[in-house]
Order: sequence, then structure tokens, then C-alpha cells
Amino acid sequence: MSNKIIWILLGMLLILILIPKANATTFKFKFNNNKFSNYIDHLNLNTTKATFGQTIEISIKTKKSGEGVSLTFSNGTNRKEISLIKTSMNSFSGKMKITSLFAKGEYRLDAIKFNHQNLVISDNKINFTILDLPTPTIEQVTNQSTAIKGLFLSNSQVEVYKDSKLINTVKTNDKGEFIEAIKPLKEFTKISIIGVSEGLQSKPITVSVKDSIAPSITSLSAISDQSLYVTGISEPLASVKVYMNDNLLGESSVSSTGKFKVKIDKQKANSIVKVIVLDQSNNQSKPFTMHVSHHTSPVLNTVKNNSTRQLIIK
Repeated sequence: MSNKIIWILLGMLLILILIPKANATTFKFKFNNNKFSNYIDHLNLNTTKATFGQTIEISIKTKKSGEGVSLTFSNGTNRKEISLIKTSMNSFSGKMKITSLFAKGEYRLDAIKFNHQNLVISDNKINFTILDLPTPTIEQVTNQSTAIKGLFLSNSQVEVYKDSKLINTVKTNDKGEFIEAIKPLKEFTKISIIGVSEGLQSKPITVSVKDSIAPSITSLSAISDQSLYVTGISEPLASVKVYMNDNLLGESSVSSTGKFKVKIDKQKANSIVKVIVLDQSNNQSKPFTMHVSHHTSPVLNTVKNNSTRQLIIK
């Protein structure tokens, strides 16, 4: 087999893989060998699982022409009836919106009314389940973000909270996406999202605003071969590490006022010391390098004062 033929076959296989598959929860029931098979050919549900605010699409194919079809589903004492619209001689379809009047749990088909004849269903093979509202998802929010983005149910809404205070209610689009424009928030601010559909609320999702800005070292003391400390100014509550090559000489924390003081051993003159700051979100500053200078003792010039004979340091 030539390489060209092989590549053609691989291409066809890839196309088949990429073709979108039908919803895995789509349900089709064919009425065979029972009392309903004289009237109904099959029934379709576009999904067997839904939540509040979503819609279940139902279609029926009959074996006889008729003018009306309605279905009754029940969840214990909670019963719901849906009338289907005739779309062709033997086809009927309709949509059932899951409102807050539905109860959570499984609904089964109890009866089909066809041409005013009530066909009672005795088994539980045709059913769907009402689920809790899903918890929204939210993209990471940083102290540089200008929007809060996430996903919930399509064509619904979400409530956006900042530090437990409601700041806005935002609608979702056909894909369930939502976006709330904001000014950059301070790191560690709490953002909560609650989904709302049919007047019901989902469980909240809460995230902390992440610090994505690397700290900077705004001041650093000179170091000599007699120095026992490295002092400077940087982001409050960050950690400071001092290295010689890859060897850690010392470490400390920045105070709440932004000052730090790291104890080190004396280093040889002309060696190179590196200082790195890491903030609480693990953002790292650019390494700051310094040469260790040679310490020169001050020269004492002595001058005799004829009147007092005291030593004067210049």
C-alpha cells in the first residue's frame, strides 16, 4: 500500500473522530411487542438529565394518524403533563421547561394520551432526572484582572460578590459564559459567584484574588567585607533570601512597614552577593546583585591644639 493511500485513510479516520457525537444521555424507546405498539412506534428524549431552567425536548412517532398526544410524568405526588404539537401526519413534538415547580429527583412516564385514549405505562423504562443546579466555574482573578469571567447555565444569571457584598447580577449567554468588568482588585480579596435559575440559587464558588505582580527591591544597603547584615526595603510581609552563588547566606521576612534585615557572615571583598524577594503568592523579584567592597578604616589625622592639647579626628 502506497504512502499516499495510507495518508488518505488516516485523514478519513481523523474526520470521523472529529465529527461531533450525539449527546450521551439522549434516550430513544421503541414500543415493540406490547399493547402500545399498535399506537406508538417510538419516543425520543433529547436528554435524560436536566436541571432547573433547562428544557427537555420530547418527540413521538405514532403508527396511526391522530390529532393530539400528551404525556404524564410523575415523581411521587408531583405530576407534570406536557402536550405535544403535531409536526406531520404521524409525528408530534414538544418542549418541557424545568421550572421551580418541579421536584428534584427522577420522573417516570406514567401515561400517554393519544386521540383521547389514555395508555397507562406500567414499567419505569422511560424516565428523566432533575438535578441540583451546578456550581458555577470562574477563571483565575489576579490583581491585574479587569474582568471576572466564568461559566454557568446558558441564558441564566449569576450573582457576583466581593468580600461577601453583592456588587452585580450578570446574565449568561447562549454558551453559559458570563463576564463582569472590574477595576483591578487588591490581592487576597474574596470573589464569590452564585448561579441563579428559575429563582433558585446554586452553591457558591469562592476564589481569592491572586497577586501576579512580582515584588521589587526599592532600597538596598551597600555591603563590605565587614558587613554582618543586608538591609533594604521591599514588599511588606514578603520573604528575603541572600545568596553567594547558589549558597544561601541568610533569609528573613519583610516587616509590615516594608523594611528587612538579613543576618549574614562576613564575605570576602570583590565577591558577588545576590538578593531575591518572594511575596506571599510566590512571585519572585528580579535578582539584585552587589559586589562586596573592601572596608577601609578611617584615617585619623591628629593636630595638637596648643591651648587644650586635645586630639581632633578629621
